[in-house]
Amino acid sequence: GLLPSEGLRGKQLALIGAGSLGSMIGNVLAEAGVGQFTIIDNDQLDGANLSRHLCGLGDIGRCKAAALADSLRGRAVQVDPRDVDVLDLADADLRAVIQSPDLVVATTDSPAVQFLVNESCVRTGTPGLFVGAYERAHAGEIIVVRSGVGACLFCAVGFRTGVAPGVETNERRLAYQDADAERLDAEPGLGADIAFLSSVAAAHALALLDPGGSRTDLLQDGRFLLLHGGSRPDGQLAEI
Repeated sequence: GLLPSEGLRGKQLALIGAGSLGSMIGNVLAEAGVGQFTIIDNDQLDGANLSRHLCGLGDIGRCKAAALADSLRGRAVQVDPRDVDVLDLADADLRAVIQSPDLVVATTDSPAVQFLVNESCVRTGTPGLFVGAYERAHAGEIIVVRSGVGACLFCAVGFRTGVAPGVETNERRLAYQDADAERLDAEPGLGADIAFLSSVAAAHALALLDPGGSRTDLLQDGRFLLLHGGSRPDGQLAEI
């Protein structure tokens, strides 16, 4: 009874970022029955990724989007991988990517990309799920962005950039790249902690994709989560 009786095969998901978080979240959602994925990432898989990524040794040197797509196809889903940097997309092209799916999941460690995807989600009304890991994934954040419900990413964590809310999208495209030096940096994480954060994020994704299902209460507060997993938070996060 955890999945809707009609299944999730017809749902479309845009996955912005195919790194550690993106790969694990994508795998959980494919296992749950989500049928159609668009994956955007122009980074390549290297040896350091293997301890915390769904893909394996044979994928080293490949584009992460393509490698993850091949893995997810083993779950009998349709996948469209795109080897492209979001910052290189024209506003109209980014809008076209964002407005079609039922949900956008953004997991990149680039504040510029996260804010631009958020901007497009707000403009198109497409729900967004923004996930980030801190300090080797000992802690992380999950931010749900829905039209007319709670804060968007910029409203929630706008302190990470000095951009004034009144500027146009093209101006923000440049300014978003000048992040606040005092923000909590996203860093490579360990597999166990990445898996925990990915699992919680995937549960929120399923709540968004199946609003009448058993996970609806995950969205009751908006929602903006700060959480830590099996490893004790350290550094700046210890005080939080």
